Amino acid sequence: MKKLSSVSFKLPGKIGKGSEKNGSSGLRWKTLLPAYLGIFSYYFGILMVAPFLPFLTQNFVNLPRSQVGYYNGFLTSAFSLGQLLGCTLWGNLADKFGRRPILTASPVLTSVFILFFGFSKSFAWAVVARVGWGFASSTIGVTNTVLGESSTSDTRARAFGLVGVF
Repeated sequence: MKKLSSVSFKLPGKIGKGSEKNGSSGLRWKTLLPAYLGIFSYYFGILMVAPFLPFLTQNFVNLPRSQVGYYNGFLTSAFSLGQLLGCTLWGNLADKFGRRPILTASPVLTSVFILFFGFSKSFAWAVVARVGWGFASSTIGVTNTVLGESSTSDTRARAFGLVGVF
């Protein structure tokens, strides 16, 4: 404890260090790692592919540059449509079969749909692959539930704060 003008405070510890007064070990990485992998696949699907979609769209449809944005919107919104369709389903399946199997299956299915998208030969198959990709990676609700359930009140801010890192 350090004193600063009669106000005492404790400096924050490192990740993995628990509260000294209750002897906890901090974040449970074995439980949280599948959750963070799900978060990574979620953001990868949205952000990492976005710069390349206009070029892919132009190659698939062979359009003039003035119409690429219109068709690019189909590819971009197909991912969100898949998330809309899969979000509640993944939550119900997680309640029925458990959170860990769902968070393990999601990155595997996401990888399958990424490959399907990468090898698609036509624009229609690319849209179908993006819908499936969004469906497979729409486990963000399950991930947030795991983060909330796997952390204590002392480590909850740390667990949710790492979401931006992954």
